[in-house]
Amino acid sequence: APMDNRPESVSAAMAGIVSYLESHPDARDTPEGIRRWWLVAVSGEFTDMEVIAALAQLLQHDRVTRMTLPDGTELFARGSAIPD
Repeated sequence: APMDNRPESVSAAMAGIVSYLESHPDARDTPEGIRRWWLVAVSGEFTDMEVIAALAQLLQHDRVTRMTLPDGTELFARGSAIPD
């Protein structure tokens, strides 16, 4: 189905997010902001679901950390596995 995550896109998004955080260690953003701004340098278009899947995998490996604002907005930032 067209809505399925493409594994190569999830992998590319993961690499792009890590690369962005290595260059911008204090960055934090929502999944949509990450898709629109952090991944602009990575070739290819990513779906929201692919970005969310990439963030979920990075979260498991402490490469990103998640915080929830009082209004429920989720922000992602650099995790402890990426040196600052």
